[in-house]
Amino acid sequence: MDKKKTTKPISNEPQKSKLTVALENLNVAIEGVKSVIGSENAKSPIPAEIVDELVELTHFSRYIFEEYAVTLSTDERKRLFGSGTKSYGFVEKSCASAADNPQFLPPYLSVEKFQNNYGDVYRKRTLYQQVKLYEQQVYESLLASSDEAYRDSLDYYNALKDATRRNIPDAKELLDELKPYFHRTKHKPEPPLDRAAGFNNDTIRED
Repeated sequence: MDKKKTTKPISNEPQKSKLTVALENLNVAIEGVKSVIGSENAKSPIPAEIVDELVELTHFSRYIFEEYAVTLSTDERKRLFGSGTKSYGFVEKSCASAADNPQFLPPYLSVEKFQNNYGDVYRKRTLYQQVKLYEQQVYESLLASSDEAYRDSLDYYNALKDATRRNIPDAKELLDELKPYFHRTKHKPEPPLDRAAGFNNDTIRED
């Protein structure tokens, strides 16, 4: 008896795109954050597991945007027109005017091309605004936490100074380990986050 050949049914489901897969992973990560954050006080120190989940979400976001990202050199950034409020308003108004009066467009520029470029600006600008809001949230939270940790460090340092004056064993050795952070050195520029957070590797104000 001849055996009948069996074939796997052909799936009619379309292949998942890179974006779809990434978004599914994002949803999983978001649920992970929700499961942890539900029991946390908003003002309490952020748990390590939430930071891990948020970093993962950030990685996924960058992964999704990678296909549309453009990397510019310093010279290229200088040559490009700005995207400030005035220039954005100019682009928006010009695009609307060109759509209503296409006869004034140069031969090499179509209404469709103009609108596509403007639409891309609008969408990326919307995304950028959200990213900046998120950056500000993290930055100001870092600033507040850094201030608390810095004050704790000063309290400990002053306690060591007091213990050293009273000749308590080991206090002077521990104090000497921290004293170099108070040596005044020539000021040099720091990255904004380091400066605002109070993390200066060379000097620390003693107040």
